[in-house]
Amino acid sequence: MAQNFKQIKHRNIGTSVQSVPNGSNFPTGFHTIIGINMANVSANPITVSAYVRASSANYYIIKDMTIPSGSSFAHDSKIVVLSGDQLNFISSASNTLDVIVSYVQEISG
Repeated sequence: MAQNFKQIKHRNIGTSVQSVPNGSNFPTGFHTIIGINMANVSANPITVSAYVRASSANYYIIKDMTIPSGSSFAHDSKIVVLSGDQLNFISSASNTLDVIVSYVQEISG
């Protein structure tokens, strides 16, 4: 069975949590995040966090990491997410973080 590769992009994330996929939960099935790219698009350093929200709890992938001005960070370790999980991002300043998440939807067994 062919795998369904997906990519979600969010621009100008700030001090309000932004969820992947698109403010909702991942759909039914097993999905594997294969890459998270975060870029600071501001003139100042920012502090960012990324976490999976599952069963009313936060599981941090990155917690309060500083990204210098004009720099980026790539997280390339695989993360399996399930139906109902959300991947959330937040920055310490408004309109400062661009994120690209790549994942494989509905991994086949």
